[in-house]
Parts: sequence; structure tokens; C-alpha cells
Amino acid sequence: MSPTIITLSESTYLEFPQELADHVIQLLQHDLVSLKHCSLVCRSWLYSSRIHLFRTLSLTPKKLQHLLEVIDATLFPAILPYVRRVHVSSDAHTPAPNVLALFAKSTPMLTHLHLHSLFFINFLDLLDLICLFPYLQSLVLEQVCWEAGGSGKNRAEIQSRVLPPFVDHLRLRNTPLRELFTWIVLHPKLPKVSRLDVGPIEEYDTPYVGKYMFQIGSCFEHMSFSFGFGEKGHICATDFIDKMRAASARPHYQRPAKVTMADRFWEVFGIDPCEGMSTFTSLRTLRIDNLVNDTYAHQSTALFWAPRVISSVRSSNLAHIVFTIHISRTGVLDKYDVNWEYFDEVFASEYYTRLRSVHFEIGGRVNVESVASLISSRLPRAASRGILSFQKL
Repeated sequence: MSPTIITLSESTYLEFPQELADHVIQLLQHDLVSLKHCSLVCRSWLYSSRIHLFRTLSLTPKKLQHLLEVIDATLFPAILPYVRRVHVSSDAHTPAPNVLALFAKSTPMLTHLHLHSLFFINFLDLLDLICLFPYLQSLVLEQVCWEAGGSGKNRAEIQSRVLPPFVDHLRLRNTPLRELFTWIVLHPKLPKVSRLDVGPIEEYDTPYVGKYMFQIGSCFEHMSFSFGFGEKGHICATDFIDKMRAASARPHYQRPAKVTMADRFWEVFGIDPCEGMSTFTSLRTLRIDNLVNDTYAHQSTALFWAPRVISSVRSSNLAHIVFTIHISRTGVLDKYDVNWEYFDEVFASEYYTRLRSVHFEIGGRVNVESVASLISSRLPRAASRGILSFQKL
């Protein structure tokens, strides 16, 4: 049988609906090779592909400079309006390039900004950059620093800068927290973020971080902490540990018929829970990094803060708690003063009836199954509920 040949007249053509093309391209948004091929089909597919091809840019300061030079010399500036997420990072504390401001003015619709290992001449330069993105939703600063003392010289100018109004996620890691939160609490209207990831919180940072958190506590849905090292006992957001113990003294304490979490915490640790954290009424997930880390020369204040945080939070929505642990051998875990019995008691209390998981992320050369077995034996009630889970970092 000879093959059938279908011939279309010159006036006949098949029109592929643009809505269908957009949908197909959207399904390929994480397949860069396919997106590149789609962009070569026709002009309409080119525009649809660009939305996904250039949504996220990850580059070093040197490559950012090169990108802007290429854009300036060609017809490619049309790609910049499609950029929504930018990650600029370097291997060391590289001076922030001047082209960052130029790049910011060319990407007005940016929603996510991530800066890593950059150095600014002064704090004001960083704030000016952040304020160039009016639609910013997520700000991540990791190992970002600036010249010491720069914030005090331009205090009036710093107060005039405010976070873009749509910022809902803040991640501030290994970055000077004191100056950042001093600036944030000076806003005429406090930024109400639902996701806060901050750390390590050193002693001298605590009052500044705490002041902001306690004022908007009911807005937080997801929080992540890591903690620094205690030297002077300033590990409360409002006072020193010795004054806290004096203020928490109960010389004529008689155990009530119904023991509250505050009573139990005082019985075990001799101080009251943090009243400010009781405002975290919308919290859904809580993460505490480096509960134990044997790579540190000294243990951080996480072992103080972790039981205090879980005893202070009053959120009926809290469903997931995550701890990270870094150890080289399973037996090392018992060298640290972790009050597992108290943790297990809290997780079994009426305040945590909706708790669905207590997840441990395990780092180091240790065997995860071995650590899981040990922790499960230390938290028998949580283990019996089936809420414990473990994962290798």
C-alpha cells in the first residue's frame, strides 16, 4: 500500500492556541534545556519561555559585572524585567560591586534578593540597595557585613530608610544583627513578616532581636533560630540571667493542683518562661539549629534557649519542630546537658496536642540509625506517638 500524503494549501495553517502553549511551557519551567528550545520556536514562545528562563539569576559579583556589560552592548536588556530572584555570592567577603545599584534599577519587579559573603562600605549602602526593590518579598543576608561604626554616623539617614512593604520573609545569618534590628524597630510601621530565620544570636544581639519579635509575635508562622555563646549571662531578651533568677524567686512556692507549663519550667530550671514568646500564637513550624554541635570549642546557648522556647510558645497551630545536631559519634550526645526528660514531658503536654512531628537533622560522621535509636529511648512518649523522625544532613 502506498503512503498517503496530505498537502495543505498555501492559505491553510494550523494555529496553536497561545494559552495552551503557555501552559505547556509552564510545565517545563524547571527544564532549562527544553525552555531554550521553546524560545527558538517563534516570537510568542520566546516571550513565554523568558518568564521561566530568567526568573532566577545566581552569579558572582564578577559575573554580574560581565552580565551588565553584555546587556549594555546588545539587545538583551529586555530579559531583565523577567528577573524575579537574584542570588549574588562570593567565596569570601568581597566588596559589594557598584553595579548592584545599576542592576537593581533594571530589575524593578524583583521579589527575592539573596546576598552572600559581601562587604559594604557602610550600613547605609546596604539599606539603599534593599530599598531599590519596591516589590521585594524575601530578603536573605548571609555573611554580609559592613564597616564597623558606620551606622552611628548616618543615624538620621538610616531611620529614613524602610523595608519594602511586601517583605514577608527575612533570613539573616552570620550578619550583624544588632544594627539590622535596631533599624527595623525604628520603622514608623513595623514590618510584619511571617517567616523569620535568624542567627547565630549572640548575647549582645538578644535584646534587639527580642524587641522586634515580641512586638509582632502574633504574625510569625515559621521561625528558625541558631544561638551564639554565653559570656556574661545576657541570654534573655530583657535582662541578665542572675537578675532573672532573682525575679523568678518563689520562696513560698507550693505546687498547685494543676501545674502549668510556667510552673513546670520554673521547677526544673529555676526561672520563668519568656513572657514575650507567649505572643507567638500563630506559629506553625519552629526550627532550632545546632542544639548540640561537637565541632564547637564551647557549647552555644541553644541548650538554654531550646527548652525555654518550647515552654514559652503558646500556639495551637504549632505542628512541626526541627532540631539540628552535629556529632562525630553517638556516645558524644550524652556528654551534653540535654534535659531529654523535660523535652519529652513538654511534647506530651496539652500545649502540644497538635504536634505532628519532631524532626532531627543529623550532621557529622555519625550513623543516623544509631542516633535515632538513642534519642527515641530518651523521648519515649514522643516515640510512642510516632512523631519522631530523623534525617542525615
